[in-house]
Amino acid sequence: MNKTIEFSINKKNNGERLDIFLSKEIKNLTRSYIKKLIEKNNVKINKIINNSPSTKIKTSDKVIIEIIEEDLKILPSNIELNIVYEDKDLLIINKPNGMVVHPGAGNYKNTLVNALIYRYKNGLSDVNGNLRPGIVHRIDKETSGLLVVAKNNLIELELETGRTHQIRVHLKYKGTSLLGDKQYGKKNIKFKKINKNFLNKLTNLNGQALHAQTLEFIHPTKKKWVSFESKLPIDFKKTLDLLNNLSG
Repeated sequence: MNKTIEFSINKKNNGERLDIFLSKEIKNLTRSYIKKLIEKNNVKINKIINNSPSTKIKTSDKVIIEIIEEDLKILPSNIELNIVYEDKDLLIINKPNGMVVHPGAGNYKNTLVNALIYRYKNGLSDVNGNLRPGIVHRIDKETSGLLVVAKNNLIELELETGRTHQIRVHLKYKGTSLLGDKQYGKKNIKFKKINKNFLNKLTNLNGQALHAQTLEFIHPTKKKWVSFESKLPIDFKKTLDLLNNLSG
């Protein structure tokens, strides 16, 4: 399965090397892997294949990269999982901040899938292929919270909506980026206007302030509504409490 990503080059990236730009924008790929993709004709600039990693990009260029997710055998990893609920059909995982959900190009170790394979071996749904056994949906690496994992194929569906980093992109567009979001957050904050206690909490915030707290759905075999909740991570809760006190 391949994944295509498109970038529009702005003034601040004018004159930058192609491989350096892509390695900064695509966090989970190494620069050496990106260079290989470029050299294998997997990158286009303005719809023309470019196989030179040292090419200098220009303002208004359109860069498209096709990432090859190789059909590799994913190795099991003995990683502790916080299982909120489990039955013969599915399980609910409380994913910690910092864990990648499934392997992808350049990142095949220490993901939730590696942990699931260690625990369940072949006892997972294979609808989403070799790299995503059991994965029904995902949340970003730096986002914590609840996820459904399918143990078998009871139902198959295709989402009509949903884009990469959808919530974070929308919030940036509205001018209210997530706290701690290194990719879409505000870069130039005027710290003089910020409460010192809040600034300290913000500086020490582990990841971004996004948490999948509640998960509800109709159970595919029990045919009844089920609901699960997850507590906010401690640093997230402390930051939220401080904001509530400041606004009170």
